[in-house]
Amino acid sequence: MRITSSLLLTLTFFVLTGQAQKSSIAITRHFSGKIDKYPIEMTITSYAGKDSISGSYYYTKSGSNNAIHLKGTLNNNTLTLTEVNYTVKNEKLITTISGYLTLEMGKNWELSGVWANAKADKKLAASLVCRENKQAYNPIKHRYKFSQYTIDKSTVNYPDWKIDKIKGLDIFNEKGSLIQSLKGFDEYIYDRTAELELEDLNFDGLLDLKIQTYLPEQTKGDIAYLYYLYHPIQKKYIRSPELEELEVLSFDAKNKLILKNYADGSGNESTHSYKWLDGKFYLIKKVSDFENDNATHYEEYKIINKKSILVKSYKSRGQ
Repeated sequence: MRITSSLLLTLTFFVLTGQAQKSSIAITRHFSGKIDKYPIEMTITSYAGKDSISGSYYYTKSGSNNAIHLKGTLNNNTLTLTEVNYTVKNEKLITTISGYLTLEMGKNWELSGVWANAKADKKLAASLVCRENKQAYNPIKHRYKFSQYTIDKSTVNYPDWKIDKIKGLDIFNEKGSLIQSLKGFDEYIYDRTAELELEDLNFDGLLDLKIQTYLPEQTKGDIAYLYYLYHPIQKKYIRSPELEELEVLSFDAKNKLILKNYADGSGNESTHSYKWLDGKFYLIKKVSDFENDNATHYEEYKIINKKSILVKSYKSRGQ
C-alpha cells in the first residue's frame, strides 16, 4: 500500500550499468506533547514509498532509557501505532503489546488523537507538536537521485556480497529543477540500496541530511554516515567531517544532545554526549560501565574557550 500523503518523498529508481538500482529514503521527526496530563517525547520515522513507520516515545518523568517502541502505518496523514515492549526471559526475547495510538497529523506536522491500553478499555487524549519547522524549510517534497555504480568484485574480500558504491547525490525541487549536487565521496552501500535519511542534526528546527554508508572490510560489516547540515542563509547542505569521524550517532532533540555509544563486546560500554555551540559540537559528558565493575563512571565537561574541559568525575554503585 503506497502512501498518498504529500508529506512523503518521491522514491526515485534509475538505471546504471544495465541493472535497476534501489534507493531508500527515511524522514525522522521529533515531537513533544502529552498523553492526558503526562509529558512525553516521541520520535517517528517514515519511509518514502511505504506506509510503514517506526519510532518510540518515553514519559519525561521516566527518562529516555525507558522508551516504549512503536510500529505502525501512516496513511492519509493518520498514524496508527502499536506499543511494543521487549524483555528477555530465559534467554528468549518476549514481545508484549502495551497499548495503541491513533494520531492525525496536521498541516504543521502536529499530532492529535487517542492513546488506548492493550485491552482498549481505557482511552486518553494525546497531543504533540513537532520540533522541526515545516514552514521554515521542508525538503520532504524534494526528489533525490544517487549516482550509483556496480563495483569490480575482485576489489573486495567478499565478492558474493551485494555491494555497490555511490559517488554523488542530486537534489531536485518539486518542479524538477536541480538545486544541489553533493559530490566528493565514493562510498560502499549494502544490498545495492542507497539510503538517505532526513533528520534535524543540529537542533535548529530544520531537517538536515545523512547518507548511510557500508564498511565491508570491518569484521562485522559496520555502517557509518555522511552528514550534511542545511545552511538556511546559503540554502544548501554543508558536509560535516567532524560528525563523520564519530560514524554512527543518535540525536536527543529534547535535550539538544548528540549521543555516541561505544561497546567493545566484552562488557565495556560508554555513552559520550556532545552539545552544539556556535556551529561546532563539544563533549560535555561521558557515562561508562566496565566489565567486572558494578560501578557506573561519570565524567562531566564544560566548554571553556572553545574546548571541552573536564570539571567533575565520580561514580555510582549498581544494585
